[in-house]
Amino acid sequence: TLPYPTHAIAMSGLDFELFSITVLGSSRCGKTTLINTFISNVCIKVLEETTRPALYYKTLSLPALTGLSSQPSAKSGPGATVPILAEIEDTYAIDHKDADGKPRQIMQFLEVEHPNQATQGEASELLTGYDMPDPNRHQPLGRRRMAYMFVFDGNTEESFRQAKQVHLELERKLQGRPDESMPVLYLVANMADKDPTSMEFQKVVHHASTYAETNNMKFSQVSAKDIRMVKKLFRNILIDIHQRHGLWGHAEAGRRKTRATVVKDADAADFDDRE
Repeated sequence: TLPYPTHAIAMSGLDFELFSITVLGSSRCGKTTLINTFISNVCIKVLEETTRPALYYKTLSLPALTGLSSQPSAKSGPGATVPILAEIEDTYAIDHKDADGKPRQIMQFLEVEHPNQATQGEASELLTGYDMPDPNRHQPLGRRRMAYMFVFDGNTEESFRQAKQVHLELERKLQGRPDESMPVLYLVANMADKDPTSMEFQKVVHHASTYAETNNMKFSQVSAKDIRMVKKLFRNILIDIHQRHGLWGHAEAGRRKTRATVVKDADAADFDDRE
């Protein structure tokens, strides 16, 4: 996946907020298929296992927050919206092993903060101020991971167990973190179309729903074949990020453009506002 969007986006005097979502889960739970469905608006089943992390990008508009003057706006007044550049981080499976059969460490994806690649100064073009991509280095653009999706196959208890395991690892790392900068957490039961009436599916989903409620996470059932459902899931996560200003707000308003991007002459068709 290219580390930058493959097309130029522009709208006069507009700067984007960069919101990031990290997707974790066991092998064969459909992480990459869900991401591709959201990015491409079509369900393309990914048969190859993800062996290295990848970054995907998409532009869209979200409802503007009331009473927050520091946010950029693509449309003012009633029905105001803000432009968002979503960075989706796909990861290899929790249970993935390297060529030597040794488990690969996923702890790197549980580090919420990571160095921002933007240099100091005001950006003037799309993604100006960021280092050139390095194909040998996983290099997200965001300064922190703002949301986590723990995806599992809703038809498999083991897949759910692995999602719980990595969630508990993250919770240990989040201890003592201020509430306003806590990442958004979603537990996602995928492949809901496979056998939704089976006793196994019903049991796993019930356990997952209870676990999410107990651990202050949001729970969702999806199928990559239902494009509208997948888009709604990702948009809801992005809206939740937007509502937590402490995740993306900047201490110095004048430095916004070191973390956002300014675009010119934008075509409205470049924004995916459909649910």
